[in-house]
Amino acid sequence: ASRRRSASSREASLLRSARWKRTRQLSSPTGLRRSLQLLSLLVSGLSALKSSWQPAAGFPQRSSDTAFGRQRDLFPLSIVPESFIEELGWSAEESVALRLILDAQVASLNWLYGPARCCSKRTKSTAAQLDGLRRLFDRSVAFVARLDSVTDSSWEELLPSWAADNAMQAVAVQTSLVADRIDVLPRAGLVDPCPSLPPCLQSKLSTAGEVFPIDLPAMRPCTGVGGDKFEYVKLIAIQLRAGQLGLSRSAVGYGSIFAVGKRGSTRMRAIWHGAQVSALALRPPRPQHLASPTALLALRCGADEQIFVSKRDASCWFDQLRLPSHLRQYTGRPRVSVSELLLIGGLSLEEVQAALEDPSCKPRGSFTPVSRTWPMGFSWSSAVAQSYLLSLCEKSGLQNSGILACDVRSPSDLRLTHAAATDDIMLFAVGDRLAVCEAAERVDHTLEAEGVIRNRKKDVDGATDAAVVGVHLEDGHVLAAPPARCLCIYFMPSPACCNDLSLPHVSWRPCLG
Repeated sequence: ASRRRSASSREASLLRSARWKRTRQLSSPTGLRRSLQLLSLLVSGLSALKSSWQPAAGFPQRSSDTAFGRQRDLFPLSIVPESFIEELGWSAEESVALRLILDAQVASLNWLYGPARCCSKRTKSTAAQLDGLRRLFDRSVAFVARLDSVTDSSWEELLPSWAADNAMQAVAVQTSLVADRIDVLPRAGLVDPCPSLPPCLQSKLSTAGEVFPIDLPAMRPCTGVGGDKFEYVKLIAIQLRAGQLGLSRSAVGYGSIFAVGKRGSTRMRAIWHGAQVSALALRPPRPQHLASPTALLALRCGADEQIFVSKRDASCWFDQLRLPSHLRQYTGRPRVSVSELLLIGGLSLEEVQAALEDPSCKPRGSFTPVSRTWPMGFSWSSAVAQSYLLSLCEKSGLQNSGILACDVRSPSDLRLTHAAATDDIMLFAVGDRLAVCEAAERVDHTLEAEGVIRNRKKDVDGATDAAVVGVHLEDGHVLAAPPARCLCIYFMPSPACCNDLSLPHVSWRPCLG
């Protein structure tokens, strides 16, 4: 009798098949530059859109069409004029590839305007349509140039820790925790955010039953330590010394520990897996005024002006923010014994005693490490971190009317604006570099007064080229495509998945992080 294959076995087989197809296609002889080859492969694999690329019988019926017999809408667009492509002076093969990419974009835009009824060809384009096609063409050529700027030697550096070399073959995710590679502050939890939070949030954090239901039964202790128990105990000892953790005889909530690699280095970040604890907690408030690429679209400047940006980043932000003592019992981690902390962690009995949540306890037996700072991985942490960051902006003299976010009206005065994203403060000034630098100095004074440790390596002062919330400000004029690293992560899996659309959606999860 034939044996039925498991779902994981079938998925692994599909992934192997897709990677083989992709490697064969990318290694086949071609005169195309790598960027056009990747884009053409992606477009040709999107078979789901092929029906919308076919010429339709007519255009969508609009009142303007029937009443006046002329097309006033921008859509549907015709194809990009051949003269645009000829201006580039590219080879015939490259021009054909670019034509395929441009046609796919035009067809997709037309499809969004009127699904399948829009024809991608017109006899003559209006002036407005030609302007739109020119903009689409210029951005597409710039996008190809951006991909070309990534040389073969630098592709590996751009890939995340779970990806391999230029052959773009996936490897296993690094999950083994190494204590010495985890960034831990010398002293953690020195900043109390609660007095600076909005009154409603202060009330929730200080009132029993507002974050967790009263009389919540204790969870079953977890055992996941992110790899070797030896490394886990070493990390716990380091965090106990820093005041990031405390020791409790028991806890109500528990979460395991896992490690994720940091881009461009061998350093790691230890994450507390608080999904189950977060599920038991009450619904947290949504983080207010969170920066996003969409909100930055409000930035505008004249042809003879530039946008200047300054940035400040808080170091290990969540580890700086003190957690209220009554919430610590919900942040338990896998248990450790005193003997492990002494022999493996190198702590003294006095250090263990100082870390006890209940000073009357004797440092004997086993304890549950609990967090004394807002843990990354808990659903309420983001709202607290964002609210406190906004209060720092306000204390620095930044006006609430000048904040860039999707949940507020865009600023009318763009001479000095700002955006906040959990641990990042971004300042923007149109045509006035001095103004944005002075605003950054005020932020520095506020951070110092509040005892906030900033990551000085990430400071940006009055720059016209900088990465902000995942997009690049270039030459003070253009908010361009995502950084090369993000493009690399996207284009690495795309050809495989597009050439085998039967791949399950879970195959994208490692690629999308």
